[in-house]
Amino acid sequence: MWLAAALALVVLVIVWRTRASRAGRAALIVAMIAASVALARPRHHDGVRGPQAIHDDYVGSNACAKCHASQHASWSRTYHRTMTQRAPAPYAITTGSHHMKGFWKADDSGALHMSPFVYAFDEHRIIGRSEAFLEPPDAPQADVHWETNCIACHATAGRPNRPALATVGELGIACEACHGPGAAHVAREQDPLLRWRGDRDPHIVNPKKLAPDRSTAVCGQCHAYTFPRDEEAFLARGYTGAFHPGDALDATRIILTPEVLASGRVALDTDARNLFWTDGTVRVGGREHNALVLSACYARGEGDRKITCLSCHSMHASDPDDQLRRDRTVQDACISCHKMPANHTHHAPSSSGSACVACHMPKTSYALRTAIRSHRIDSPVANGAKPNACNLCHLDRTLTWAGAELARLFPRRGSRSDIATDVPASAVGLLMADAAERVIWADAFGDPDALAASGKDWEAPLLVAASRDPYAVIRFIATRSANRLGRSDRTLVDGATIDKLVAHRDSREVYVAE
Repeated sequence: MWLAAALALVVLVIVWRTRASRAGRAALIVAMIAASVALARPRHHDGVRGPQAIHDDYVGSNACAKCHASQHASWSRTYHRTMTQRAPAPYAITTGSHHMKGFWKADDSGALHMSPFVYAFDEHRIIGRSEAFLEPPDAPQADVHWETNCIACHATAGRPNRPALATVGELGIACEACHGPGAAHVAREQDPLLRWRGDRDPHIVNPKKLAPDRSTAVCGQCHAYTFPRDEEAFLARGYTGAFHPGDALDATRIILTPEVLASGRVALDTDARNLFWTDGTVRVGGREHNALVLSACYARGEGDRKITCLSCHSMHASDPDDQLRRDRTVQDACISCHKMPANHTHHAPSSSGSACVACHMPKTSYALRTAIRSHRIDSPVANGAKPNACNLCHLDRTLTWAGAELARLFPRRGSRSDIATDVPASAVGLLMADAAERVIWADAFGDPDALAASGKDWEAPLLVAASRDPYAVIRFIATRSANRLGRSDRTLVDGATIDKLVAHRDSREVYVAE
């Protein structure tokens, strides 16, 4: 079945990238789909393909567009809208629309299973799941179920309805995911008397007008690592009956931390060390809420000085790539509360090192074959608990150097490392750390700012060694970073040291559940 489906997808991609006529493309595509369906003989429960739409309190984004045309248009440009879509035969749905697209096929009961391959947009090719996600090289291919793994975040008002067929309010992250179910709001707006009175509509939520913790929970309903407080209720109804935007997040789900996992209250099929750094910071991208709530800017902030997701991001007035606000920069968001002296950064004002995020939000989270900024806003410490901002940029420096510099520049913090080594921290992390850390360093070796600070004429031997890593994702990222280097003229780490680091590589199996 999967072989026929994969063949159809390969041909579809090839045909679409050729210069064949539109009619020729269409004819061949139709023929291939028909052939693949015949070969695969997919059977769908009562003819149903994928999750079905529910209506109850949810009206769908098209209903919003009638009155909120500009907001609907700006949301339509985002990757949230296309996060889950109906797929052409022989698949039911696809998930992902920015970096990778996964394909889901229905079994006899109508339940959806993820295919063993995904489509990588940047490379314009199909890759195996082991090349897309950080998985141990010999790990068996997990049977991933959409109804229990993805429905809560990749659809609006998703209900697993186990053991029956799943239902959704709308595929993708639509208007009602952030503003709440809209049926009552639409009915109210159709009542001339209520519209004339101009009272605030209690049925709809504007995240910008919520208290900071409730505003953050709107994003956190998806961008957090959590577990349902009532697992049976979730498998039956999802979160739609117990959580609406504006509610507290922890009322319906347990926010995961190393302490929660150690307590045994939640049983996951992965080691807590795969999800969190030793200082408790989440190391998985897409779970920014777990990091943000540990930040002093959130934990100790009050009123307008309490940071929220909307301090930097916007669903409507932003570039879809990172959803960063257009009306002010991230730097503006920081200095609106923190009035720093001119020499605070100890970097040239126009340099990348002078940006607040460079030191206080380094790229220590991993998702989708890249490193992204940690949303635990803190200050760098060279104690080995996680990659620190200094060494992630100054790739040619040791951890001891970073600790000494932090102690010299910020003596009140006393951030001296007691880990003595004469090898650059980047080399140790790239070749000897666990896989979830190695992937972070592999990405750092290709970061333009890091290469500008460290030079790009010495890293090649390290990346050659990393390109032979057991993990396919690390090999891919190391090769990608190597392609950004110049000629290797310097030797900072000799071959013998490289061999020694590889020989002592942390061989613990790591799986980062993105």
